[in-house]
Amino acid sequence: MHTVIKTYFVACLLCLTTMSTTLAHDGQENGCNGYDREINTELLLLSERAAVMPTSLAVGKSYELILNPQSEETMLAEPHRLSLDDASFAVILPLSLSTSAKYRISVSSESWVDVVKRIKETATYEVVPSTDFSGRFECKTLRKLVEYDLNHDDTYYLQLTGSPTSKIQIVITVVKA
Repeated sequence: MHTVIKTYFVACLLCLTTMSTTLAHDGQENGCNGYDREINTELLLLSERAAVMPTSLAVGKSYELILNPQSEETMLAEPHRLSLDDASFAVILPLSLSTSAKYRISVSSESWVDVVKRIKETATYEVVPSTDFSGRFECKTLRKLVEYDLNHDDTYYLQLTGSPTSKIQIVITVVKA
């Protein structure tokens, strides 16, 4: 019995290692090797079946977001780059954070990514400055990633704007130091 369990465990480990290596290789083949950082976690999550339109965004999960015409969205704060294209799409969703950390928001296609913080004292909103970003037009799986230092005691929202499509896949991960 123990031999069967050990064999099964080893087979699972080999499968996961192969899957991770294949995804990393596929990402390189799809133009994703131009990123100057490790993105295997994001590529793996973006390859998983995505939950559709959650009520809030949690870390370590893949989501497919349905965006609305940008003209129909009420922005919480002025986007750092506002697309005035009438055909653009946008969405705003709360973030669910359990710890203070540097977070990476990765999206599958073109859009402007802002994190908006609610200021408790004044009940207003402000765009949080990003700490880093990178993007690759040639990467078919991971178009852009943006990093932010966020405190779990504050209330944050993801505000995506300027998307040319009404669907986008997204993952949020903690950046390892």
